[in-house]
Amino acid sequence: MPIYEYKCDACGEEFERRVSLAEAKNVCCPKCGAGRPRRVLSQFGKSSGFKGPRPDSARPMPTPTL
Repeated sequence: MPIYEYKCDACGEEFERRVSLAEAKNVCCPKCGAGRPRRVLSQFGKSSGFKGPRPDSARPMPTPTL
């Protein structure tokens, strides 16, 4: 089961829940009990979106000529 991160719009509480996809729609805030908290994107899943060339440090070093 995936772990989802949520933020309650009513009280601002941020929390995680390990729930199935079917149960994800029935999550309530553990602090105030409000239903339907907003699911937020976890840090692990975020991407910078940068698709440019690799930085110089990641390029292979040229073979020295003797």
